[in-house]
This record gives sequence, C-alpha cells and structure tokens, in this order.
Amino acid sequence: MDWTAVDTAVEAGAPRAFLFLERLVAEPSVVGHEEGALRVFADELADLGLAPTWLDLPDDIGDDLRAGVPQPVTVAARRSSAASVPTQPGSRPPGPARACARPGSAGS
Repeated sequence: MDWTAVDTAVEAGAPRAFLFLERLVAEPSVVGHEEGALRVFADELADLGLAPTWLDLPDDIGDDLRAGVPQPVTVAARRSSAASVPTQPGSRPPGPARACARPGSAGS
C-alpha cells in the first residue's frame, strides 16, 4: 500500500470533510426529528456522486432483532436514507450507509 498516497488523499479531503461535519453537527437530530440531519447527509452523498434514496421504515421495525435497540419515538412514521458506492466489475459491494428520520420534519 502506498501510504504517502493515502496521506495525501486524506489531507486533500480533510477541509471538505470538516465542513460537512460542521453542517451535520449544526443540524438538530434528536430521536424522532432526524430528517434535517439526514438531508445534510444525503446532500453530501449526492455531491460525492452517490444516489441517496429514502426508505419507509415499518412501524414494527423495533421487533426485528437486526434493527438494533428501538428508540422511544412518538411520531407516526419514520424513514431511512440509504446510498451505496458504485463498484468496479468483480469487486465486493460495500454495505449501504443508513440513518433514520420521520417524514415531514425539519428540512422536508
């Protein structure tokens, strides 16, 4: 591995990454009201050439053991933002980047 190239790439991308982090942290994202932060996240993914999508989460998502620990949310519906990285033929696709929000909250 060419660690000099890795260091160069990290240094080149750091200013953009810090600006994204500032925007993301500045956006309210308490449980049940995450959509504004998700929009910041989705906008950044789109700027990187990905195609974010919104997925509705079922009301019983907390019953699925693979969903993690359910959070107490009193909204009628939540959704998830997902995007994945385009891959080269024959390469292993990465898992999607995901987060949850309720529709109709800030930023919609």
